[in-house]
Amino acid sequence: MPLPILALLVVAGITAIVVIVHFTGGSAEARPLDRETVMARFAEDFPHFGACECVLSDDGQAAVLFSRDDREAGLVSRIGRNSLTRLLDADLLDEPGVGEDVLELRLHDFTLPLVKLRLATPGEAKRVANRLTSILGDASDA
Repeated sequence: MPLPILALLVVAGITAIVVIVHFTGGSAEARPLDRETVMARFAEDFPHFGACECVLSDDGQAAVLFSRDDREAGLVSRIGRNSLTRLLDADLLDEPGVGEDVLELRLHDFTLPLVKLRLATPGEAKRVANRLTSILGDASDA
């Protein structure tokens, strides 16, 4: 087959795939996370968790969850149209960092090494960081 015809077929094939993906919803923007979505998504992976509090980032791209007994914490992070969930413990999470109104979570996980949550107020970021530090300290003492 001559090279110009082959090149034309390749370009036409790639164009067709892009058009099909776009019109079947593959290029639609993901909706921000809300409390119900976060709780349901986390419960799929960790049904034993029993979340009672959900702290959402302002942009709806991540959330930290706390268990009823305040002994465990979880994380849901939006990656494209999908969500990653992690159960936070001392082996996975370094000491949380706090900026102005940003909570920074550094994870020992190559698929999700850093999560920054912009929260409503600096006080909220500090409160969540202190709570995570307390949970991680309790877990390492056990």
